[in-house]
Parts: sequence; C-alpha cells; structure tokens
Amino acid sequence: MNRHRLLLTFLFTFLILSACTTKPHTPPAPSTLQPPPPLFSETQHIKTNWWKNLPRFMQEQARRTLDQSNQLLDTHRPTTTPSSVRRAALLMIDQVLHHQDAPDWPIVQQYFTDHITRVAEDLEQHHPTQGIFIYKIYNHGFIIRTPTVTFAFDLTRAKLPNHPSFGLSDQLTQRLIDQCDFLLISHFHYDHADLAVAKRFIQQNKPVLTPPQLWQDKPIHAALTHLPRSASAPHQTHTLSLTHRSKPQSITIINYPGHQGPGTDIQNNIPLVITPENIAIAHTGDQWLSADFEWIDTIHQHHPVDILIPNCWTMDLPRLVRGFNPKLIIPGHENELNHRIDQREPLWLTFDRLTHANTTNQKQTPSVIMTWGEKYHYIPEIKPTSQSN
Repeated sequence: MNRHRLLLTFLFTFLILSACTTKPHTPPAPSTLQPPPPLFSETQHIKTNWWKNLPRFMQEQARRTLDQSNQLLDTHRPTTTPSSVRRAALLMIDQVLHHQDAPDWPIVQQYFTDHITRVAEDLEQHHPTQGIFIYKIYNHGFIIRTPTVTFAFDLTRAKLPNHPSFGLSDQLTQRLIDQCDFLLISHFHYDHADLAVAKRFIQQNKPVLTPPQLWQDKPIHAALTHLPRSASAPHQTHTLSLTHRSKPQSITIINYPGHQGPGTDIQNNIPLVITPENIAIAHTGDQWLSADFEWIDTIHQHHPVDILIPNCWTMDLPRLVRGFNPKLIIPGHENELNHRIDQREPLWLTFDRLTHANTTNQKQTPSVIMTWGEKYHYIPEIKPTSQSN
C-alpha cells in the first residue's frame, strides 16, 4: 500500500511540475489548409538494416523526421503561443535542413513541393471574410491575401545556384502567380528576385515593384514599377493602381529606402503596404545598415503597423521592432538552403532572437514563427469608434 501511495505521489508531483513548466498552447482558428500527404508508410519502407549505406540511411531518417513533424504541425498550427510540441516539430525540420546535403535529397524536394502545393490549393479555394491570410513560401517569400487583394513579397521559384535539383516547378509557380495581384521585390539577390517570376507577372499586366537597381540591363526594366526612394521624405505615401482586374483598385504603399550593407550600394526596398481593409504590412527584405535607423526609428510616429515581416538576422532586431512598433511579428529568411550551414538560419534561433528583442525592449510584441507552406490568419483588433451626439 505504501509503495502504491509513493507511486501515486510521484506521478501527481510529476504532472504538477509538467503543467507549470510547459508553455500553454492556444489553438489558432481552424485552418483551411489540407494536411500534407504522408512521407512515410510502414508497409512501403521495410528494411531491417542500413549498414554501409550512410547516404540512404540519412535520407530515410530525414523522411521519417519530416513525416512526424508534418503530423505534429497539422495539429499544432502557427500561433502566438506555440506549444512545446510545435517548437519541437520545428526543431526537427531545422535538424533535417541543416544537413550539408539536404538541398539535394529527393525527400526534401518532395516535402517542399507538397507544402507549397497545398498553399496553391488553398489560395484557389479560399478568401478571408475578415482579416488576412499570411502564407510563408520559402526563405523570405510570403503571399498575403485579404478579402479584396492578394500580393507577394520576394516570391521566387527557390532555384538554388549550388543545388539545381531543388525548387518549385514552373507549373506550381504559375498557380501562385495566378492568385496574386502584384509582386514586391526587395533587392536583386537570387533568393529574393526571380526574373522568370517577374516576367509572368508583367505578362498578366500585374505590377512588379522593385528598386531601380534591379535588372537594369534587362528589357524588363522599363516595365517594372519604381516607387521613389527618398531618405529626406521616407514616410510619403504612394498609390499603386491595379488595372488588370475587372474592377480596378488602388493600394497605398510607403516605400522605405533601405539598404543591405555593410556599404550602401545594394538598394533594399522596405515596403509598407496598406490594404483596402486598412491593414498595414511591412517587409524588410535583407535590411542591414545602421544609417537607415535615422528614419526607421520614426516609422511608428507616421504610420501604424499591423504586421512586420523582418529578416530574422537583421541588424539590431530590438531597435527595428521599436521603430515599426508592430502589433505582430512574422519573421522570415530561415532555412535558406543555398547558404552555408551556419548561415541557413534555423527556426530555433529565431525564437531566441525574438525573445532577446522582447527582453531588450521590455515589451512583449507577439510573434508567429512559421515554416514552408504554413498559413496564419491575422484578425486585427476592432477599435471602438467614438460616437458624436
């Protein structure tokens, strides 16, 4: 009897400690994204040993890891309060993608294609009735959908110079483009700017906004939209007309004149897009220049920002967050597979960087960390309106 009491006491104490140390999981609103197809089946992958076959062994281990991560993330979706299960599932992805040969593994290509395929399917079938959908594609590429407009930041086919077998097919890329109204490109690096993608937008009479520096030697340059980049008047608003639609529409954009350092030679647009629903989303591209904080520090004084999408490794993230003062942070630029291992930027490091920013700023700015092909539904708080007598 004493042994049973001791065992029950131990179990009760363990459960209490677990409840105290585990971060609570707040389930997000139901997602319309379909579960990704399984990557592993017990009946299809029966092998009793993998001796003397290390490459195949590592790929099989990656297959099982990504499949298990898929199952966990399907029930622990993007949220501002991620559970320990979700964080563990993202860590599993980091571990696979930080293998030197991961970009060349067929299973990683299949995993990527499967996840972006379900994004295309979701875009083809669903619009938000309120708020916005944010889809993470690859690296710093995102697609934003509101009830009235859809646009993309730094959308590419993820074609990697050192790993030609990786990337999205032209057909799948076209499905994404067909759902978008315009494209914003931050700067000329291959992981942000894809000439083939830009050409397809232009062919559909959809605006492509870029810095003047991009593709200056290409015929497409004259067809691109170059909003002013003014350091002396950085907060001025511009109107983008969407004439390709059956019912033309206008979008308000503030085009901040960022740079990717250490010099000032690389123009890096930081657009703040204000949707017809009055939701403001900023995307920082590869921002990295201390001199630009002269105007970054004052952005919140001129324009309220709902969502900030920063490059996770940006210079002085705490100060950047203070300058924009967003209601929500959705970071990007993690797991860029063409970079060397220590610069691929794991998701777990983004968690640490955001924790550091909140600690430094002594303010808990909510954030949502996503991986390829995930979706978050942002619904802004409804501010009470004053009534006149």
